[in-house]
Amino acid sequence: MTHIPYDGVRCTLFGTLLTLLTLSAAAQSWRVTVLDAEDRQPLPCVILRLGRHTYLTDGAGLALVPTDAGQGGGRLVGSFVGYEPFSIPVESLRDTTIYMRPAREVLDAVEVVAQRTPKAQTMVGDVITSDDLHRTIRQDLTDALTMVKGVSSISTGSGEGVPVIHGLSGNRILIIRNGVRQEAQQWNVDFGTRLHAGHAGMITVLKGAESVRYGSDALGGVIIIDSPLLPYGEQTTGRIGTEYGSNGRSLGADFALAGSPLSSVAYRIQAAYATAGDRSTAKYLLNNTGARSGDLDLSLGWRGERGLVELFYNLSDHDEGIYFGAQLGSEDLLRERIKLGRPVETSPFSRSIAFPRHRSIHHNLRLRGEYRSDHLGTLALCLAYQRDRQREYHFRRMDRSSIPSVSLTLDNAQGDLTWSKSYGPWSSEVGSGVTYSNNYSQPGTGVVPLIPNYVRLSGGLYGVQKYQTERLALEAGSRIDALYLNAQGIDLYSRPYGGERRYLNLTAMAAAHYHLLPSLALTTQLGSAWRAPHVAELWSEGLDAAGGLYLKGDDTLGSERALKWIAAIDYSSSALRASVEGYLQWIGGYIYKAPTGDFFSVLSGSYPLFRYRSTSAFLRGVDAEVHWSVTDRISYRVLGGIVLGNERSTGRYLPFIPPFRLTQTLDVKLPLWRETTIGLSHKYVAKQRRFDPDQDLIPYAPPAYHLLGLEAGTMIPLTGEQSLSIALSVSNLLNTEYKEYTNLSRYYAHDLGRDVRLAVTYHF
Repeated sequence: MTHIPYDGVRCTLFGTLLTLLTLSAAAQSWRVTVLDAEDRQPLPCVILRLGRHTYLTDGAGLALVPTDAGQGGGRLVGSFVGYEPFSIPVESLRDTTIYMRPAREVLDAVEVVAQRTPKAQTMVGDVITSDDLHRTIRQDLTDALTMVKGVSSISTGSGEGVPVIHGLSGNRILIIRNGVRQEAQQWNVDFGTRLHAGHAGMITVLKGAESVRYGSDALGGVIIIDSPLLPYGEQTTGRIGTEYGSNGRSLGADFALAGSPLSSVAYRIQAAYATAGDRSTAKYLLNNTGARSGDLDLSLGWRGERGLVELFYNLSDHDEGIYFGAQLGSEDLLRERIKLGRPVETSPFSRSIAFPRHRSIHHNLRLRGEYRSDHLGTLALCLAYQRDRQREYHFRRMDRSSIPSVSLTLDNAQGDLTWSKSYGPWSSEVGSGVTYSNNYSQPGTGVVPLIPNYVRLSGGLYGVQKYQTERLALEAGSRIDALYLNAQGIDLYSRPYGGERRYLNLTAMAAAHYHLLPSLALTTQLGSAWRAPHVAELWSEGLDAAGGLYLKGDDTLGSERALKWIAAIDYSSSALRASVEGYLQWIGGYIYKAPTGDFFSVLSGSYPLFRYRSTSAFLRGVDAEVHWSVTDRISYRVLGGIVLGNERSTGRYLPFIPPFRLTQTLDVKLPLWRETTIGLSHKYVAKQRRFDPDQDLIPYAPPAYHLLGLEAGTMIPLTGEQSLSIALSVSNLLNTEYKEYTNLSRYYAHDLGRDVRLAVTYHF
């Protein structure tokens, strides 16, 4: 599982696409094969860079580099952890085999080690490259992750959702950005990730139980977001882009600039802004679903002979309206609206954001240093600080709507120290980390805080040992974690609540990777994981306006403890790549929220009452993907998966488990300009028949649905290194009216209708 073949934003008429599919194709790509210079074995996940483009070798060590990408000269640069990098002039590049030598005294590979370590062969996961991510200007993290098999989403309406890996989501999915754990979801998993995927250089999705390396909360997997590599010693490059979307009449702008004033110093600046009005389904508007978002990334680095120091800062500001249809006046009206499943009345389109609304501001500052010694190994230190502010505004009497009902601030500090060294076929890694969080609510809101103020302190120590030969890789590790939690709050009746919690846990993992044939590999992993209940699950008491729910926690909840086994078999050749993954996971103390059947009334209306509960759960599933290069110009990709979840004691179905889904894409490259592509996509989502009506507000799941999409894009060369890219996409082409089972707003409205987007980007 290396490169995820996804050609970004493309759109054209269906009849034109079928005509073009009959064209014969001549060879338009260089076949670059990368092997180990000593044992002649293929090297997967080698990073190849040519200008602005990034490619990854597959399991056979093969990457297809379009010949058009080399227009204008330049060099193909390859890098891989533990190997000496190479650089080849484009003029001499043809179908070729490159032999990479293991690094011994050469330190140039520090650049790759510092920022981006490709997923180890013993881990089961997928990689999304920068080329896949930069096709659209405004793309949130969850949208990008649905390109990966086994990943879906849970949404709270028309805005951003949260990723789901193998049926698990929220606090069971750990998100790491540039080596820093993202902590904002400690409040409530429905707040979303609030991360701009278009600024990432690479996203790695690990699907095993990864608590040994990454600590608690990694029961379902880990999402690792890395910024683009800083361009040490390279010329200044940049881009300016704009985007328009028909659904919500959205507008977006994007800017990036990167350079290296000195060979040892490099920088990168990235900024994006987007605005949208009311979104719409196939037949009606979703009033008050407008949004404003701004993102700023700043990176600065220094690289010496034996190490580097890099500083990263991110600011994200998101302001979104909350759908009016989920804010109702009485219990009878709420029951009637849920039964109807759509709004009775709608207002004309508006770009304004009224009450209710919520705004989140996220600051992320990271300092990372690394020192590498031939004899002592590599030592890396990462220090980080985060501040997250969440404000929610509801309908309130006496002109108090402008005062936030929820006003939370979370300060978080992290420190991680790791040491690693390779010697012969063996490699060792030892690491430790400490995390401190302080959450407090702003006084004077006139509303009891959603969660109590709290302090959270955690620390962990782990060790991993790996053995690797020509065809076999083995890995094992263990970790010990300790966590202290102290929460203090005042409830609706002026009674103090909260208290202290202490947790201590051991986790372990073992994994193996074996090449049955040069093009066929088997990977298996068995790991344990744990997660302490978060404050929101223990002591929530308040309105989740985005989902239209009233939530109550349970302070008797204990830790979740999981055991997961996952296995994958991968086949890779020059024309065909196929992968099948299967997994089993047992979770004790599985925490979920479910309706009680009652309703809770506040000033803004009545809402269904949900409570957090726990049970012993068993999840299992299968995911598969096939990518067929029919010719050098035509490719077909299909991926699908199914996950099942039950209570172990009763056999009852777990709520909000995604149903079976299948996605197909058919892409064509045209001999026009540099990179002209068109494509057709099809998505099928089955009706979820494995659900418990007693765990839902309605006794049935939405019907199955099909969605079509069309996409087209081209790159027009200008003078020198300058170019202009134009992309057009149409999602939900037939404007189908449908509901998604994992969308919490399906009780009140349908999902989004057709959206036509146009993006124009100038590269220099």
